[in-house]
Amino acid sequence: MVTRESYTRRVVKDARAWFREHVIDISTMPDEASQNGLMTVVDFHRPDSSMYAGRYIFSGHYVFVSGDLGTAVFNCTWRTGPTDGYWKNTDYVYEKLDAAKNTASFDTDVCLTNLRNGLLEPDEKGNHNRFPSRWTAKECETFRLLREEAERCVSVDQWHMALRRINAERSCGISALDPAWWEWMDSAGSVIPVNVLGMITGLQLIANKLST
Repeated sequence: MVTRESYTRRVVKDARAWFREHVIDISTMPDEASQNGLMTVVDFHRPDSSMYAGRYIFSGHYVFVSGDLGTAVFNCTWRTGPTDGYWKNTDYVYEKLDAAKNTASFDTDVCLTNLRNGLLEPDEKGNHNRFPSRWTAKECETFRLLREEAERCVSVDQWHMALRRINAERSCGISALDPAWWEWMDSAGSVIPVNVLGMITGLQLIANKLST
């Protein structure tokens, strides 16, 4: 069973392997908006390769990231610096990513786990794999359709469209399974993209290296 937490742990473990041989080059320049009046530029890279190299610019309330994993801007509520303790909390840092809600990736296994945990009843071992006794055959079929769409979808937008279609077209819609489905099912398969998790892991490793 793949949960959002286990997905994150797996990707972070992979990212740490990418950065195993990385070193830090750090420079500063005057910037009144930044900590101690200095903007900090951190180049995080392997000495012999640009693979997974990244530049982190800490300026005012922002962190600008560019490099092999892409580009991103983190808009924080504090004056940022490379050794901030905030970087330890992956989910919190992700919330600071500009347009974070529009950058989520879709993971089928995470979605299936959340559908089972959110709609099915547990068996003797605590595994959610039983249809609720109150469900009719139509409601069971609606759940099967949700499962099939989760296995077919490759993006968050595609999943959202599938949910609306199922709920509108079936006489026994999703609301029959859970009247408040829209509060959680839209994000059932949403996960932090691999490249963004890589950037955040880089932040965390930079903070660790500079703090020791």
